[in-house]
Amino acid sequence: MRGVLLTLALLGAVVFGAAFVTSFLNPLLVERGAREVIRIEVERRVGEKIESLSAARIVSLGQRALGKTDAELEDAKRELAAGIPRKVAEVVTAMLNADCECRKRMAAAATGAQEARITQLGQVRERLAGLIESAYASVASNLMKEFRVFTGSNAAAFALLWLVTFFRKGAALQLLLPAVVLTGAVALTGGIYIFNQNWLHTIVYSQYLGLAYAGYLGLAAVFLADVVMNRARITTRLVNAWLQVVGSAVQAVPC
Repeated sequence: MRGVLLTLALLGAVVFGAAFVTSFLNPLLVERGAREVIRIEVERRVGEKIESLSAARIVSLGQRALGKTDAELEDAKRELAAGIPRKVAEVVTAMLNADCECRKRMAAAATGAQEARITQLGQVRERLAGLIESAYASVASNLMKEFRVFTGSNAAAFALLWLVTFFRKGAALQLLLPAVVLTGAVALTGGIYIFNQNWLHTIVYSQYLGLAYAGYLGLAAVFLADVVMNRARITTRLVNAWLQVVGSAVQAVPC
């Protein structure tokens, strides 16, 4: 039992410690791993400022809005290429006086209006792209902070579990409780990430769920503190109660 706890604690400390260090050495790797979580939050933030926004990837979050301006841009270019404004002016000119300077100004004005429209649509594209880039930078920064808190706190918790297990050789049964708490937290988070990115997004960006997770880790810290400073009296009672429920003859004793 003690060997299993030591192995589990060491593995958790190494894995989460490595993830914590990686967030500083190669933050882009963390961003890529959390790509879908970032995409959901960026889409939500940008969607609050424009009417509709949908995309399958971060780089194409503005696909609908950008596609709309692209279509208008192409239409305007095709109109210019076809010479529609000039042809209209030519018809008017033919009806009156082909050499009139005012007809030339009409053609130039029509062409200028279309060019101004193209410029305006291009500026809309730039502003929308800038909005998405700004939202992405903010979301990625916040996520990195949350990731470091998550991995750092878990690494510290598993390292503490290893130390207590190593030095308190007679508390193997009692240390099952904090081990179960920590393993449960890791399993829950991992399962949510694998099976439902929307749930993971909710956890990452929800203040109340974040506090709940911190409280959950605090429960493991309470159990470890009981083992270290209270000879595991409280933890022993809880373990013995559970052993009694399952009908085991094994009994834990304060250490």
